[in-house]
Amino acid sequence: MEMKGWVIVIIVLILLGLFLYRFFTNPYFFARVVRFFLRFRYKVHLDGFDRMMQSGNFLLLPNHPAYMDPILLFTEIYARNRKVSPMSDEKFFKNPAYRQILSLGDAVVVPDLMKNRSEAAVHQAMQLQQIAVNALKEGRSLVFYPSGHVTLDGIETIGARRLAYETLTAIAQSTPDSPLRKVRVFLLRTRGLETSRWAKSRRKLLRDGKVRNELLPWQFRHPKWYQRRQVYMHFEDMTDTLTEWARTYDKGEFNKQLEQWYNQIN
Repeated sequence: MEMKGWVIVIIVLILLGLFLYRFFTNPYFFARVVRFFLRFRYKVHLDGFDRMMQSGNFLLLPNHPAYMDPILLFTEIYARNRKVSPMSDEKFFKNPAYRQILSLGDAVVVPDLMKNRSEAAVHQAMQLQQIAVNALKEGRSLVFYPSGHVTLDGIETIGARRLAYETLTAIAQSTPDSPLRKVRVFLLRTRGLETSRWAKSRRKLLRDGKVRNELLPWQFRHPKWYQRRQVYMHFEDMTDTLTEWARTYDKGEFNKQLEQWYNQIN
């Protein structure tokens, strides 16, 4: 190979190395690259997103229709040079793809008590509400899923989970001069992933034939293999409503109100 050819090869390798270094160390660049490729498969419609991004530090509480929705969510946020810390089950750190995204996002690890019943794990789980509150007091934006799991049938179910209720109760009971009073709380309702390969509800919905009936809500319709999947993300500032629910309701009723909001058709 001539000298000119070697120079080109060296330059290409240097540029590739710089790209990979930035890709694996810069969360914002990582998000923009991943979002670029995801757009070949997903068309993400964002409603109310700009209002959340223009607020100060926020708490975001999404529904969880599939394993893909956190990736779509975080690439949209980080691609705009905004950081938000997720609270994520430790089992996802065993998956290389999820681990990379979560580590770049300064994730808060939630112990998997189904597999880890150690005293330390139980203690950490009991302290989750305080961990969330401290993060918000420090001015960090935070996101966690009230249900704590991907839906099995397309219907969001929170059950006896307590993290959302306890965190909103802490915000509602905070003093007027507390940093918590500046936190805006947003709910996120994602539709369009219920029948994706990354959804646990896929098999049930396809088996029941719901996605073949055009009279059913659009979120259950199944695109052809050559079509981009339409994903709709509706963000809504629910700070006043959620703090009022926390003051008025017990945990069970609070969670039911959340479930009703997530499971709305529109």
